[in-house]
Amino acid sequence: HTVEGAGQSWRIGSATHGPVTIWVAVNRSLSDAQVRASLVRFAAAIGVLAVAMGALAWYLAGRAMRPVEHLTGVMVRLTASDLDQRVSAAEEDLEFAQMVSVFNGMLDRLQRSFLQAARFSGDAAHELKTPLTILQGELERSFARAGADPVLEQGLANMLDEVRRLDSIVRKLLLLARADAGQLAIPMCPLDLRPALDELAEDIELLDAERPVRLELPDHIAVRGDAELLRQVLHNLVSNAIKYGQPGGWIALSARHKGGQWRIDVSNASDGIAPEHRHRLFDRFYRADQSHQRRVPGVGLGLSLARDIATAHGGTLALADANPGQV
Repeated sequence: HTVEGAGQSWRIGSATHGPVTIWVAVNRSLSDAQVRASLVRFAAAIGVLAVAMGALAWYLAGRAMRPVEHLTGVMVRLTASDLDQRVSAAEEDLEFAQMVSVFNGMLDRLQRSFLQAARFSGDAAHELKTPLTILQGELERSFARAGADPVLEQGLANMLDEVRRLDSIVRKLLLLARADAGQLAIPMCPLDLRPALDELAEDIELLDAERPVRLELPDHIAVRGDAELLRQVLHNLVSNAIKYGQPGGWIALSARHKGGQWRIDVSNASDGIAPEHRHRLFDRFYRADQSHQRRVPGVGLGLSLARDIATAHGGTLALADANPGQV
């Protein structure tokens, strides 16, 4: 049986053999304390061992994933104008070294293909400029001498329009090719965009006197860049706002300064853009089906070129969500 007293716990037992009785007592408090101390030391050892194993596993996993993280970082930073980046495989394990070599080989092939495509586009556009200029000049002279024949005059006028359209396409392709090759040099000169926006507003009123123009512009919009290229960006945006806006609907030009940058918005009253077209709006030569049905002039290069010019200036060009009730 168990006897407790004075903070001690004793386990007492007896054994009798004939006239002899033997009593045995064990102090349970001492054994219980020893067991508890052993459990505490065991738990602490397990905790230390778990921490050490975790740290070792973390180190080994980090070392194993370092080549993957390095490769991922290069892929994230990779752009069309920076395809010359490569990943060093000198300090990697054999398995990862083979993967890095395959990735570098893919980059080599991609860079060669991209440079060939960009060079071809630029060379083709450059070679087409001269014959188109000559053809346009000849058509203009023929048109000036065809005043006595209305049918011939109309035919020459149609051909002249198509040649001018081709010349515009070639010029845009040449700019796009330079942008792809990273050769679109932008002279960063200080300029004020407010006069350019005022001129665009006047052009809208001349093209369609019934179309209201809303202006929310500060007195000065001081930026740095190429005046002609930035005018082309704004002209492309306003041109699209006119083409795809509601007949007689308003067009708004606004600008505000935020975070050390200017945000210029060109908006219009329209029926909106279908969701399936929004993500491809800046693709080259892409035009929504409704634009073909409405016979809207253009080839689908304006927005793509405008975005590349904006990017070359350190800016962005994006399609903003329409305000409810003001689409």
